[in-house]
Amino acid sequence: MTGYEDAVKEASRFVAEKPLLDDHEVERINQILRDAIEFDDAVDLIIFEPDLHKSGGRVSRVTSRIKKIDETERKLVLENGRQIILENIIGIKTEDSSLDQVPW
Repeated sequence: MTGYEDAVKEASRFVAEKPLLDDHEVERINQILRDAIEFDDAVDLIIFEPDLHKSGGRVSRVTSRIKKIDETERKLVLENGRQIILENIIGIKTEDSSLDQVPW
């Protein structure tokens, strides 16, 4: 019954719902991103990572400098090459900003 146990384990695995941001919060994140690129500041990002197997996902933190914003693909490209979908950024801070807009 290994398959059944795996199915039960997967069904009981916790996933979070993606926090929704209002237009003001989205614009604030966008402004901090623009400033971070202009001044070559490192950013501390709070991102939502969708689950590949069921609805929802998890929230995590990533710290890096920004290499570029790919407007066509709507992705943030970090210094280490990691790409983050812009809509999945739910909080941001630099040395001059704060994470006070994170909705939890």
